[in-house]
Amino acid sequence: MCIRDRHMIEAEKNEKIEREKRALKQQLEWRKIELGVGKTANVPILLEEGAMDRKMKKILPEIQLIDFSCEEEREKEAVFLYVKKYRKLLRYLFTKYANSCYSSKAGAFDVLKEKAEIITLGEITKLFKDHSVSSAMLNREEPATFIRLVNAHQGKIEISSLTFEGFQESFIQIAIYIYSKPPLVLSHLPLVESVKELIKHFEKATEAKGDNTLLYKTPDFTTLGDKELLRELNRMVKSNPDYPVPEGYRKVSEKEANFEFVVKPSLSNSVSEAAQIVMEILEEEVFSKTLGIHIIEPVVRYEVRTKVYPDIVKPQKQLLQPRYLEAVEKKVKPKDLEGVKYSEALPKKKTIDESMKKLPVNMKLIVSSFPKEDREVAKEVAGLLEEIIDAVADGRNTLNKRKERVNKAMKSKAELDEEIRKAELEKEQKRRNRHNLLKQKIDESRKKEAEEAEKKKKEEEENKAKEKEKLEKERHEQQRERERKKKLLQEMKEKKEEEKKKAQEEESKKQKVEEEKRAKAREEFLKKKKEEIVLPRVYVCRTRNLRRPRKSERKRRKKR
Repeated sequence: MCIRDRHMIEAEKNEKIEREKRALKQQLEWRKIELGVGKTANVPILLEEGAMDRKMKKILPEIQLIDFSCEEEREKEAVFLYVKKYRKLLRYLFTKYANSCYSSKAGAFDVLKEKAEIITLGEITKLFKDHSVSSAMLNREEPATFIRLVNAHQGKIEISSLTFEGFQESFIQIAIYIYSKPPLVLSHLPLVESVKELIKHFEKATEAKGDNTLLYKTPDFTTLGDKELLRELNRMVKSNPDYPVPEGYRKVSEKEANFEFVVKPSLSNSVSEAAQIVMEILEEEVFSKTLGIHIIEPVVRYEVRTKVYPDIVKPQKQLLQPRYLEAVEKKVKPKDLEGVKYSEALPKKKTIDESMKKLPVNMKLIVSSFPKEDREVAKEVAGLLEEIIDAVADGRNTLNKRKERVNKAMKSKAELDEEIRKAELEKEQKRRNRHNLLKQKIDESRKKEAEEAEKKKKEEEENKAKEKEKLEKERHEQQRERERKKKLLQEMKEKKEEEKKKAQEEESKKQKVEEEKRAKAREEFLKKKKEEIVLPRVYVCRTRNLRRPRKSERKRRKKR
């Protein structure tokens, strides 16, 4: 290791230490304000109501961005490789939602172009809302904080919009933030797992709405070139990376990072093979599947894949100049353009070759292996060979008639005019047919709507009549039920009165019998008492000086 490398490593270490010091200082300042102390613990700070919260927000915001320079190299590389893989999807989402919200201000073309290259806070909020991101995952205020922090990290002062690069970074930061808190916490996993989970959430929401999820399933999808040929070339390159690709296509090596929860090879000497197997089984079958946690540190393994893409050569921007302006200095129109319309004088765009679509894949591979200058002849030969094979398979001795290929430059002016006239007539006929067909469809739809309206009206009338009849029937039933209840109540009332009268009569009879019994018992009792009372005679014994009871005492004794 040279001296220069050592200096660079020491400089990086010092820079990392300074960042840690600044973060610790920031936390200390926050803690001081939280405890209500100043530079020294003896000097308290007297703050107004709510001022402490505002000051805390200024010193330490609630959301902090993940600094990838402080993370491990494998974490950073895995996240950036995964985002690069889904760059086309993120570009699609950015283009779809950028400038999608209503704006009453109309500007010039350069202003509209600048608007199309940024995405605002309202559009980002709409993006997450359309993809079923709930308020528990991301509330209304947090996207604004992320926009402000990402722009500040990129050295910009914008607080309400992002460019595409800022959108990518904010997408990563929001994914990590969402899955660092309930309802789903993935903080114990690598950072790239949070980004993967958010993209899976977007895919499920898109599929639930019935939209196309092709870019989620195949992020490297392209509409250029022949799809069958491109698929076959990718299959050949996958089995043999040195397979030569034809002209017009290019091979691209893509690096992918995969995390595997296995025992590190560096620990194979200190841990026995049996212990490694037991740890991996516990990790996969018990902790990962059942508890959703991991006990083994993930090992990153990079895989390089070779893929084939169409070679797109962007032409230099130049103004399309019609050929009739080439002789403008001579004030003479070129002879080959006499009788040709203005629209036909402009250079025409090349369309996709339709002849290649009819060929099988193996022939397409052979044709594409030819140089571009000889490829047209190879296409003709391959098409002719395919027709011969079809004729032999069908048992025919002749080929189908092929369209004549005549050079347009050799045609005369009259033939060209005739073709133009025929094309205009055909175009007009197609327009009329389309107009008649459209008119017929409109008439049919109107007739169908009228029939449906009439049918609906009849059904409504029938339903009303049935409802009226049902209500009338229910009213009669209710009337009968009321009369029946009234009659029943009257009967019950009469029955109760009769029972009451009977009870009163029985009660009076019982009272009379009781009174008779009581009178008889009283008479018998008095009679018995009278019989028991006998007045004894009192004799005076003069010798014993006993006196005779007085008259009042005799009466009292008699009463007793």
